[in-house]
Amino acid sequence: MAEFAARDDGLHSISTPSLDYADFFENGGIGLHMVDADGRILYANKAELSLLGYEAADYIRSDISNFHVDQHVIQDPARMRARDGSIRQVEISSTGRFDRGEFVHTRCFTVDVTKLKNAKQTVGEQDFRFDQILNALPVAVYTTDAAGKITYYNRAAAELAGREPKIGIDEWCVTFRLFTAEGEELPHDACPMAITLKENRPVRDVEAIAQRPDGTYLPFLPFPTPLRDEHGELVGAVNMLLDLTDRNRADDAVQHLSAIVESSFDAIVSKDLNGIIKSWNQGAERLFGYSSAEAVGRPVTMLIPHDHQNEEPQIIERIRRGERVDSFETIRQKKNGQCVPVSLTISPVRNATGRIVGASKIARDITATKESEYRIRTLMREVNHRVKNQYSVILSMIRETNKR
Repeated sequence: MAEFAARDDGLHSISTPSLDYADFFENGGIGLHMVDADGRILYANKAELSLLGYEAADYIRSDISNFHVDQHVIQDPARMRARDGSIRQVEISSTGRFDRGEFVHTRCFTVDVTKLKNAKQTVGEQDFRFDQILNALPVAVYTTDAAGKITYYNRAAAELAGREPKIGIDEWCVTFRLFTAEGEELPHDACPMAITLKENRPVRDVEAIAQRPDGTYLPFLPFPTPLRDEHGELVGAVNMLLDLTDRNRADDAVQHLSAIVESSFDAIVSKDLNGIIKSWNQGAERLFGYSSAEAVGRPVTMLIPHDHQNEEPQIIERIRRGERVDSFETIRQKKNGQCVPVSLTISPVRNATGRIVGASKIARDITATKESEYRIRTLMREVNHRVKNQYSVILSMIRETNKR
């Protein structure tokens, strides 16, 4: 206690504590300093000096304002300058000591909260970035607490719902009204998010329909997932709502196109770049005699006679270059071995990224056309022959007439 007494030497405004109290304050784990009415530091314990890195001689009897970064602004927490130039964030709790109504000094306990403050700042920055990321997503995302109260939603969620959800008030879902995929009204407390929270499990593959306040309807697919703490206890849930409007429109368009393809009298066949058949419509069944089950998965060369096999590599090469093959007349072979004249129109098939992944082929049976052409050619030959004969007769008659 000699050190404590030495620091207090001559400071008559501070009463001499008992040895136990002196030892407690001097060696306690929390920083302690005393400041008189003029702002002069009267005493600092070991924890205080260690916190800021000063020797007692450099700290005690100095003006306390020399160590505060914000001298004219009260900060909470306060910012104090350490000996190495770094800034310590500290929580200071103080009480005054008075003697017969006269202020003597303050007693200030100093707790280093730098790490806590930095951690809060880091969390705040992460939350800000997290919010920016979620608001940049084109998919609706929102969260709830374990009781189902909305705790967060991104802009896409508000746009999907057609309203601004009320944080801490709205329950289970951000939407105005809900319906099942079959059109039956779905109470919010029975929606997929409510089931996730009540049963503590993810819910998948349950489509629903949201009604906006303006009366419009929107089909969506939710992905509610429980959120748990480090002990596995349920603390809430996160839900992602996938707008199915475009998908449903695309499905309708695909179904419409499929119906057109299936009902087409022409054979419509698709294949990949290796020449493997991927689709086969009823027109192809009628023309070539193979069922869809027999044709799909087999090479398209099964339809090409041996003396025309060189055509397929040339067609594939043109397709790879993105070229379209129009009205290409050739011969193809049916299941029964019979050859049939066809007119082919072949176009590249591209995936969602624009890469060519195959080809679609429309084959039209031109047997009747070829037969008509043959009959016309035969008739023309016959007409030509008869005209020539008539012409010869006429010439003979003219010659005979001239002889007379």
